[in-house]
Amino acid sequence: MNKRDILWQIYSAKAFYFLGGFGFTSWASLIPFLRQQLQIQDDHLGFLLLAVGLGA
Repeated sequence: MNKRDILWQIYSAKAFYFLGGFGFTSWASLIPFLRQQLQIQDDHLGFLLLAVGLGA
């Protein structure tokens, strides 16, 4: 591998982690709105969030 390939892999890994974090924070900020619109109880929402974490 040359230096260009290694830099490409580093930049792509950074972009992947940035997009994953950005997507998660965008989704996490909508949880209160989702709970209000769907009228989900607190314990059900907790189990749903736990299931998403375990599934990941």
